[in-house]
Amino acid sequence: MPTRLIIRCSSCGKRISPSNILQVSFYYRLLGQSFVSIKYKCPRCRRLGEYVVGEKQWNTSLLLSSGGELTLKELEKFNKMEKITPEEMLDFHLHLQESENWIKELVK
Repeated sequence: MPTRLIIRCSSCGKRISPSNILQVSFYYRLLGQSFVSIKYKCPRCRRLGEYVVGEKQWNTSLLLSSGGELTLKELEKFNKMEKITPEEMLDFHLHLQESENWIKELVK
């Protein structure tokens, strides 16, 4: 799942920011996939446009343009890490159950 939604104008290709979004509409279907329609006004060419995304891929936070709290060095380190395995998750959960001062141990 993407962490941010990038919308470009269908006419000129300019990137649409959250401040240029006019309306977000939801189209629900009984059978098949539902959709989210995002209507915008391009800041460059001033044309109205519409971007449609599947409801399963939609999340309101995708429109936020926050860069996040991670520095570039932390982001590079995070991207080099492997995925967390189910065994690691279980070990961590069991460790939290056994330890009374788990917050202090987590910070170490």
